[in-house]
Amino acid sequence: MMLERGVSEVIGAIILISVAVLAMGIVLIVLLSSPLPTNVPSFSGIISNNSTTIYIRHLGGDPLYSGQYKILVNGVDQTSSFVGPNPFTIGTNLSYNASTMPSQVVMVYNTVNGGGIVLLSANLGGVRLQTPTFVQINATMTTAGTTVSDLLPGLSTSGDLIVVSAAWNQSSGGNYKSIADNMGNSYNIALSQISSSGANAATWYASNIKANASPLNITVTLTGSEAGNPYFEIFAAEYSGVQKIKPLDQTMTATGTGTTFSSGYGTTNQAVELIYGLTWNNETASTSAPFNTRSSYQGDLIADMTVSVMGSYSFSGTISPSGGWLCQMATFKGG
Repeated sequence: MMLERGVSEVIGAIILISVAVLAMGIVLIVLLSSPLPTNVPSFSGIISNNSTTIYIRHLGGDPLYSGQYKILVNGVDQTSSFVGPNPFTIGTNLSYNASTMPSQVVMVYNTVNGGGIVLLSANLGGVRLQTPTFVQINATMTTAGTTVSDLLPGLSTSGDLIVVSAAWNQSSGGNYKSIADNMGNSYNIALSQISSSGANAATWYASNIKANASPLNITVTLTGSEAGNPYFEIFAAEYSGVQKIKPLDQTMTATGTGTTFSSGYGTTNQAVELIYGLTWNNETASTSAPFNTRSSYQGDLIADMTVSVMGSYSFSGTISPSGGWLCQMATFKGG
């Protein structure tokens, strides 16, 4: 009996050890399968501004290295636009020259799993920029005469932006004379008249427009006589979310011959902007993302895109078959 009891005690001990080992294994599996905790650096700082220049000052804690953090201005990543030391250490500053006063600046520490932890944030009281949005467009033409009127298909909204481009045949020597609409809005030249391959083109804009219960009807008039000429066409587009006062930023024009066209590059002075492009040609033009084609009337092209980072942009695309072309691009500040 003593022998049997001794065997039972050994078996019991073995079972207890096995259970303990199994439990420890389960705990290790759970721990190892969970994401490792993020080791967030110790950091204190302050965000301030002098007019539209934004400063971030390191007041204490660990150094921060490039790639460890990002800085969002009005929700847009502007890390690369901030100037300062690497690493960012106690007593030093990062600075950024904004085009307009932002409403919010946030500094985020990048975690290993692709997320982020806010290190610092400030509401500076500026205005958050609106994103320009396409509303509507219409295109029309005449084969005789010096005047074309373009009626937008729907009602416009007061405060919006109207962009008008026109292209016409050179053979009569006709040039731009005037532009007006049925609400008395004031139109400014965005891109002066250019010529290429027997055509002229120009672009105008009216900002902070007045509107009423009737669709806008925009009329462009030329000098000279267009009688018998192949075309005189205009495009009128409406956009919301654009600055109401002095929205025009960059303008580019170019002419050429071939199977590709490009306006050339213009560097925007604000993060959020509308990029508007026109191309005229004797064939058929097309563009691709990120540009949105808004009209391909008569084989010509109106396209746009919205950007959220200050940078160098151009309007480009292809022509089929090869032919002469002219191209215009204008950028308008989001408001």
